[in-house]
Order: sequence, then structure tokens, then C-alpha cells
Amino acid sequence: MNMKSARRIGAASLVIAAALTAGRSVSAQAVGGAIVIAAADPSDFVVQLDKPGPCGSVYFHIQRSSTNFKEAVAMFLTAFAANKNIVVFVTGCVSDRNIISHGYVGR
Repeated sequence: MNMKSARRIGAASLVIAAALTAGRSVSAQAVGGAIVIAAADPSDFVVQLDKPGPCGSVYFHIQRSSTNFKEAVAMFLTAFAANKNIVVFVTGCVSDRNIISHGYVGR
């Protein structure tokens, strides 16, 4: 591979990385609280907690493309129905919305 090709690949990689991380990135931060609402969105499942996350919003999104999407939604709905607090892990921001990777429910 010549130097010109390597630069093109490097530049293309940066463009792809920027597109994939269009929102502000945060290191995984745990946020706990009570679920106020649970809502199905065309591209995400959203829970509103009683306190904001690191992105500034009280809305926490699990993206449908996440490998654990169905399990997370089941957990959120169970916690909401049982009036249990949850803890979610915020991995990024899209505007002021918190993007989460996973979470848990406890007693």
C-alpha cells in the first residue's frame, strides 16, 4: 500500500467515525432513578427518569440497533409496572438526550 492510499483510508476512517459518533461522547456513567414515563419511539425506546443524566436531559434512549434492545425494553417495562428504580449506563449524547447501553433494576 502506498502512502497516498494510506492517507485516503485514514481520512475515510475519520469521516466514518465522525458520522457514527455524531453526538457528544461521554464515558459510561451510571444514572439511577424512578421511571416517570416509558415511550416507544420509531428508532428508540425512551424512558424519562426523575433526574437528568450527564447530557442534561431526563430522557434516556436505548437504540433499536442495540443487541440487547428487547431485553432492556422488557426490563424497563417490568420496572415501570412494579414501581422499581432503575440504573442505566449513559454512553453518549445526541443533543441533550442520553444514549444508554444497558441498565439494571433493583429492590
